[in-house]
Amino acid sequence: IGIAIRDRAYVAGEPVHVRLAIDLMNRANVNNAAGHPGPATRDYHRMVEVVASGRYDSRVDQEAISVLDAKAQHGLAAVAWRVGDIPQALAYYEKAQAGYAELMPSGLPKLRMDQAETLLTAGLAEEAARQLDDALPELQRVRNLQNVAEAELLRAAAAFSEGDLRGARVWA
Repeated sequence: IGIAIRDRAYVAGEPVHVRLAIDLMNRANVNNAAGHPGPATRDYHRMVEVVASGRYDSRVDQEAISVLDAKAQHGLAAVAWRVGDIPQALAYYEKAQAGYAELMPSGLPKLRMDQAETLLTAGLAEEAARQLDDALPELQRVRNLQNVAEAELLRAAAAFSEGDLRGARVWA
């Protein structure tokens, strides 16, 4: 209900609460995870539009708004990867990376993991390995153990793809 009410206000040209962008992101994330790329893509694009509009009903932290744009780009990359549009996914990852690097560096390791998975899908194991080698130290530093395990598994896949069976065993 919240999205519908806030979106009607936005369409009518009224200032909107930043919560609309957050709710769109959450719904898009759920749709992407559920395998519904169309609705996910629409919500991420709508989120980008709302964030770019600058029409907020209260004072908001501009950096937080910019981070939402980076998160939308990250989400669009995930959808593009899921539907097999690797070039588009990589383009969205680049946009997200720029936003995270400037405003939320803590988001970079997960982004690099996702980007590495996309690169592996494209047969670019060496580039994937570099992304993971950049992400792993930070994931280990902050003790994000689930992402460490997933990144190590991806790193094993990258080593295997490069023909490095010993390295694949070590990472696995």
